[in-house]
Amino acid sequence: MAASSPDTPHPAVRSARSLHALAVAGALFLVTLAVFWRGLCAPFIFDDMASIVDNPAIRRLWPPDWLLASPPEANAWRADHS
Repeated sequence: MAASSPDTPHPAVRSARSLHALAVAGALFLVTLAVFWRGLCAPFIFDDMASIVDNPAIRRLWPPDWLLASPPEANAWRADHS
């Protein structure tokens, strides 16, 4: 039987750490679910049609000039209200 090194924790300690990590992950999941529950049950609102659906500047990923592109309607609004 091979001797365990002093840095290797006992199997019971490893099991307790794993159980603790699993409990923390489960608690984090439950807190996240509780915070976002009302939003998950709500209908999706399409309020960004000009920014997402009708914006031709975001149809490709590279080059990333689309990150700085404003929606087409925003430019029209600025022209009307200048």
